Amino acid sequence: MMPAESHRQHAERLADRFPELPVQRIMTMMAEEHDMLMGFDPDGVITPLVAEATLERVEMELARRQSEAAR
Repeated sequence: MMPAESHRQHAERLADRFPELPVQRIMTMMAEEHDMLMGFDPDGVITPLVAEATLERVEMELARRQSEAAR
C-alpha cells in the first residue's frame, strides 16, 4: 500500500491486481471492513488494518468462486 492512499485508489489497485472483481465490489468490501474494524464509515485515507482486511476478503471471495466453479 502506498502512503496516504485513498479508499478509491486502494480499491482500484486491488481491481487491477484481481480483475475478476469489479472495483465497486471491492469498495463495498472495504467499507464493510472499515465499519467492522473502526466502527464508522470510511473517510479519507485508508488505514493499513482496513487495507489488509480488504485484501483478505478479496482473496477469500476469489477462492470461493474458484471452488464453486470447479464443482
